Formats: sequence, C-alpha cells, structure tokens
Amino acid sequence: VRIPYDGLPAGWWAVQKTYHSGKCRGNQYLRFFSNLHSGLCSIRKVFTEDARDRGIDPELALKEYEANIKKSLDRKRQALEAKGIMHKEKRDEALTHFRSKFGPLDGAIVSHFPGWRAEWKTLETCGQTHVKYFDASGTSFALIVNIEA
Repeated sequence: VRIPYDGLPAGWWAVQKTYHSGKCRGNQYLRFFSNLHSGLCSIRKVFTEDARDRGIDPELALKEYEANIKKSLDRKRQALEAKGIMHKEKRDEALTHFRSKFGPLDGAIVSHFPGWRAEWKTLETCGQTHVKYFDASGTSFALIVNIEA
C-alpha cells in the first residue's frame, strides 16, 4: 500500500508492507521506490541513490536532508512550545522555577482553579485511579507536572 511520506525526493514513493512469517509476523515495515530503484530499506539510501542518479554528491544530499529534518523538528518543537508543551530540559527548568516560587501543586489545588475540572477513572484491570485535569479552554493535562511547567 502506498503511503504518504514527507521529505522524499521527487519521483519517489513509500510502500507499507507486512511481514507474513517469522517472529515479526504481522508487523509492518516500509520500502522506498522510484522508476529506477525498488525496495530500498532506508531513507538515507533513498537520498544517496537519488543524488547519484542526478549526478550530485551523495554526502551533500544527505547533509541537506538532515538539515531539513532538523528545521522541521525545530518548527514542530516551537509549535508545541507555543501550546505550552515543552521539551524535557525546558520543562524541567520551568518546573523547578515554578516549585521554588509557589511550591508543588496537588490534585485538590488544581481541581479548584477557576474554570478547571478534574475527571477520575478507575482502571478495572489494576485498580489504579487515572486523573485528567482540564483547563477553562478544555485543554487536558494527564500529569500535574505539565501544569506546573
């Protein structure tokens, strides 16, 4: 089955396949194809072969691909941070700052914030209680540390 795969060079496509035997039976994997190549196993191999086909230095093509991936990840990280979701190091820093100024939060405090609510669900298989907190806009938080940060 052809599937969308961002970042492939023009003229390439990805195909999702399923193992039919062995210990990986039922697991899915990808192979990459073009009109000149079939069944390549890695995205790095795709960029190497595509560069060779176009007469470009494969190492340069790989560096450009990796730079584009880094830019894409940076954009995604910035979008998450704009929503208040931080990368681990930044979250830990913000959490330390919050707790040093206000002390730690607990479920009773959070559920009494104006406009906030909490939902409890007992997991029958293990007896644990799962709590989700919702702010006034409906954004959910599964962990209090995410609210503190």
